[in-house]
Amino acid sequence: MSAPFIGIYTAVYDYTAQNDEELSIKESDILYLLEKSDFDDWWLVKKRVLDANVEEPQGLVPRSYIEPAVPKEKAIALYDYTKQTEEELSFSENTQFNVYDSSDPNWTLVDINGQQFGFVPGNYIDIVKSQQPQQQQQQPVLPIQPQA
Repeated sequence: MSAPFIGIYTAVYDYTAQNDEELSIKESDILYLLEKSDFDDWWLVKKRVLDANVEEPQGLVPRSYIEPAVPKEKAIALYDYTKQTEEELSFSENTQFNVYDSSDPNWTLVDINGQQFGFVPGNYIDIVKSQQPQQQQQQPVLPIQPQA
């Protein structure tokens, strides 16, 4: 069974819920996409909340108020892992991830190849430091002096 998330989105505008089925969101909230509507512009999402004592709220939001989240970094699996809940992902050693949120030290929000979305244990992965292309140091070229 795949994770219940079909995508990871970011709120681009604030929205205040107008009824109990809708979800209030703030710009830059991280949202898990649960369901896309085929007949209207309202999508079902769950809002990322870091407080373990608070259940993450879910509800409908206008599609035009959210956009696909951009991964913040990359990671690689250090070990194999078998998911324990439906929101987690199973993976093998050396699996590569796109990381969306690593603010919780225990659980990192990722995707695998843009196909599977969910959480992985933070201590099972290694964040890959982005490598800037090294510029080769070139010897300065001395101007050629005209010969007299």
